[in-house]
Amino acid sequence: AIDCGSGGTRVWQWLPPGDQVRLPWPAGGRGPPLSAVIRCEAARQAFASVLVQLEKNSNGIFVGATAGLRHALELGDISQADVAAFRRLLPARCELQIISALDEARYELKALRVKATDDSFSMLSMGGKSMQLGTEGALFSLPFAMHLGLAELRQAKSPWPLAVAAVGDLYQKRCEEELARQQPPVIEGKVACITDVLDVAKALHFLGEELSVRELMDVLDACISGYKLKEEPSSFIDKDLILLARSLLLRAVVPQFCSQDCTFFFRDDWSVNWTLGYFLEATAAFTQTSP
Repeated sequence: AIDCGSGGTRVWQWLPPGDQVRLPWPAGGRGPPLSAVIRCEAARQAFASVLVQLEKNSNGIFVGATAGLRHALELGDISQADVAAFRRLLPARCELQIISALDEARYELKALRVKATDDSFSMLSMGGKSMQLGTEGALFSLPFAMHLGLAELRQAKSPWPLAVAAVGDLYQKRCEEELARQQPPVIEGKVACITDVLDVAKALHFLGEELSVRELMDVLDACISGYKLKEEPSSFIDKDLILLARSLLLRAVVPQFCSQDCTFFFRDDWSVNWTLGYFLEATAAFTQTSP
């Protein structure tokens, strides 16, 4: 399964009976974002040639494009004609699907249920351009995430502390808009934090811990305040700005969508993504149809 996210492309291989392993992109590390290459004929061909290589050593390939491609289509940065041109380059046993926000959430939750055997957990998942939250029957997605704040921080022109506060206000406003538009149920009880939320926990040294809402807010506030005090943001590397954007995003999301009684679990052994959920669902469907 090929995870085409907003920040890059990753290759995952199914490991029976219920896990996966990440493989390197043949050119090394991870591949480029599909949304960035699909508009250019030469780049499309180069990307597809990698898939041809991967197909030779597999029983088939599922290419799943998530929020990066969804947003590029919505904004008109790429067209359906670009997508169709890319599909024509794919090898025979390779399927491309633009995964909806709710399908992405469903796959992630299915993967989480394998890792965390307690089905009472809700989920909090963060990507580059969307977030997935909730539990069975009450899943929802936010059509923004880290990249929204990161873009604003990179081009900040006002005094740095004001620029950071403005990004926090932007996330707050977008959360309020989605809360009014979607009217999702409040998330309560135990919340498993997965995907990029675990990167925040690792960077701020609370990976492996369980935090209340207040404890989580205190850690995020300390991180944000520390960055605000730095008067010379030009010294920041992208890693700093990404952590700051993610922290500002969580600081806005958690109080608006989660009840005050929530406990957040940051467990490295629950590190999952949508591809594992896809594998589990596809394998179950194959088993049911096998003679």
